Amino acid sequence: MTSIGNSAFKYCTALETIEIPNSVTSSIGIFMFQGCSSLTKIEIPNSVTSIGELAFWNCSSLTEIVIPNSVTSIGVGAFNGCTALTKIEIPDSVTSIEKETFADCNSLTEIVIPNSVTSIGKEAFYDCRSLTEIVIPNSVTSIGVRAFYDCRSLTEIVIPNSVTSIGKEAFFGCDSLTEMELLSDTIKYDIGYYTLKKLVLGASVAKIDVSLPSIEELYCYAKTPPALKYGFDDNYKFVLYVPKESVDAYKQKWCGNAENITIKAIE
Repeated sequence: MTSIGNSAFKYCTALETIEIPNSVTSSIGIFMFQGCSSLTKIEIPNSVTSIGELAFWNCSSLTEIVIPNSVTSIGVGAFNGCTALTKIEIPDSVTSIEKETFADCNSLTEIVIPNSVTSIGKEAFYDCRSLTEIVIPNSVTSIGVRAFYDCRSLTEIVIPNSVTSIGKEAFFGCDSLTEMELLSDTIKYDIGYYTLKKLVLGASVAKIDVSLPSIEELYCYAKTPPALKYGFDDNYKFVLYVPKESVDAYKQKWCGNAENITIKAIE
């Protein structure tokens, strides 16, 4: 047997385990295990090169899966609704995380994204409410709309300077997200800054188009104060850390009407 057709095991609700033979050399087709709600474990051989769209959609009992390095692509929504899946490692042969790939994986606490990945798609980790941390590698250039929407256990994240695009509401509903390090020059849209208590901005940031109502510590490494869409007033009370040579410029441009902002020099 060298291939298994699309939808081959679709809604086989009593199927608990399966081992795909090494003779299968193509892909796990679209909808192949969709709705196999009793499937708990699957072994994918090194001969498989791709996982199709919605291949494991709503496999709600799947707790463990190993994706081999032979796999180069994972389709849209491939693991959407795998509510029992707690951990997954993406091989460094994969270059993108597609739309809704891990959406509604409510028990997912850990995921490893390799340096080969360049984009994180729309709603890729939507409602992964148990995810506590994630490392975005320097290879990633874009984070899609609502990519981490409602990841309510996520507490901190570092966005590397390779990222040039962050979609709207990317971190919306991340109610535990209190620390973000944004090394990109992109800080715009309502990506979900409302709960942030600490924000670190890289030296290339030129404009800030969002409000930061909960901020307590703001680090800005730009020597020229970025333009503000929403100014700071007396309702804001936080500590602002800026380059030593730029303290006076920030006082003048940012803090003219905000007496409760304390400015300190970054040594």
